[in-house]
Amino acid sequence: VLGDGLTPQTQRHYPAGQELLASTDERFRPINARTGPDGALYIADMYKGMIEHVIFLVPWITDQVKSRDLLTGNDLGRIWRIVSTDRPISHQSPALSKLDADGLVRELNHPNGWRRDTAQRLLVDGHLATAVPALTALACQGESHLGRLHALWTLDGLGALDWPTLTQVARHEHPGVRVAALRLMDKMDRKQWRARVVEEIATLVAERGETDLTVLQQALITLSAAATQPDDYRLLMEIVAKRFDDFGRTAALTGLAGREAACLKVAMQPSESVPKAVREAFIHDLSALIEIGTAEGAPVVPVVNYDSLTAEEVKRAKLGAGKYATLCASCHQSHGLGTPGVAPRLAASEWVTGSPERLAQIVLRGLIGPVKVNGEEWNLHMPGIGNSGVVDDEDISAIMTYIRRSWGNAATPVAPDLIAAERKASADRKFPWTVSELAGKKVANKPAVIGPDEKGQLVLAAKAAQLFGKRLRYHPNLDLLGPWVNESDAAFWVVDAPATGHYRVDLHYAMDDKNAGNTWRLESDTGALDGKVISTGGFDQFVERGVGFLELKKGSNRILMRADGKLDGELIDLRTIRLQLRRYRTVPRKPAGS
Repeated sequence: VLGDGLTPQTQRHYPAGQELLASTDERFRPINARTGPDGALYIADMYKGMIEHVIFLVPWITDQVKSRDLLTGNDLGRIWRIVSTDRPISHQSPALSKLDADGLVRELNHPNGWRRDTAQRLLVDGHLATAVPALTALACQGESHLGRLHALWTLDGLGALDWPTLTQVARHEHPGVRVAALRLMDKMDRKQWRARVVEEIATLVAERGETDLTVLQQALITLSAAATQPDDYRLLMEIVAKRFDDFGRTAALTGLAGREAACLKVAMQPSESVPKAVREAFIHDLSALIEIGTAEGAPVVPVVNYDSLTAEEVKRAKLGAGKYATLCASCHQSHGLGTPGVAPRLAASEWVTGSPERLAQIVLRGLIGPVKVNGEEWNLHMPGIGNSGVVDDEDISAIMTYIRRSWGNAATPVAPDLIAAERKASADRKFPWTVSELAGKKVANKPAVIGPDEKGQLVLAAKAAQLFGKRLRYHPNLDLLGPWVNESDAAFWVVDAPATGHYRVDLHYAMDDKNAGNTWRLESDTGALDGKVISTGGFDQFVERGVGFLELKKGSNRILMRADGKLDGELIDLRTIRLQLRRYRTVPRKPAGS
């Protein structure tokens, strides 16, 4: 690793084409590396043929996974140990837990990182205050800069760090030690803190002529938090002159919250110690911060729009917020704007605010791209959660209500019975939907004037109905109207009757035992008919039954079907209403006297 410590660059240790560790096994997945107490390098190999998230499994990747059998061998993870060929491995346990305080302090100087880290942890976790004198001596007089660093942070962990120690360590020749000393000054008691910080940094920069970029960077961060006086701000600008780049200017501003105007006032004053270019940069940056801080922001828009929602729907949306955070936010994000290359936005998405039935099918069964969202094409796979066992219909309706009412979306809320109906409608679905398949779900019913067919019958098809109400929809994939769960829902047809008279009514429908018994009503311009819905044995068993007669006039007639009274469950899954003119047989009268 090369660079100045802030913008590191890497350089290959081995020539091109050569690696420290390589494998021809495509399941080789090194994911972590650590040094051990024996000095060897340990590498964790997850050993999996397929590590992509399921949302990335577009069809061609799925085919590769199957053809190469990449889902097997997932229980064969291993840990590799890499040892040096010219140095023997020690198989003796260091047993650091058996050492006393002084022994652990000595371990902080050990060349092995695992031993240093473990010794520091044992000292801090064990609250070994007896080690403080030895730690202080190591921090101030240790030969190894690594030992000094560990001693400093161990003293901090024990709450035993003092100013004399920091003052001495801040003058160490290694920049990493000086940076640590400056960072730890932020943790000291606030009594006389500002004066001590300013004094130490002034000594470090002005008297010792600090030039290391990492030390100057930390000095700016620490000083910006402590600066309150004009001389402090001038010192801050003097250091920026030594680190006059974006990193330095940003570091100088990090701790100035609430004191931007005071610093700006100093920056506007000519100074021999501060170059004009630095002052102008400060004036520009501080003016922008002040403008932002005093600007009148846009009104805060609540994340969730509860307007017009019932108490039950508000409760459902709040439940959905929690479920969304757990199941969806990692990809679609808490702000609903999605993640580039991973998941599209939900805010202002036509897929979210459009048909609730279509959205329910996507959530239940999943969706395979390509799909366009807000004009942007995505070619990924969203897995459905309908069969995950993690959520039920209430949870899914809650999530959908939340996303349809959040981030500026203002679509209708969703009830659990809609999810139940859509789950039932796609119960045989084993694969995610495609856009072309879902396009059928966007095809609305097509109201049209219905005339007699070749048999003289009027066939009122589900797709020909005009629908009114909250929930009732036409489902092209099942060719039915449903879910019919609200008393206000109604279906409307216009027919061109061939003659005035009474028409036999046959309903082609399905109904289960649980929901059977609700009353329907069929109304025309000249008559009405009602009856109870009889079970057909299940929602998957459609039958055609005669239910009575309805009067129609010749020519145009309007026919309305609705629930008659309060519903207990679903009214009906309706496919067609068939109307056949009743024919009366005419019997010739016998002549009188015959």
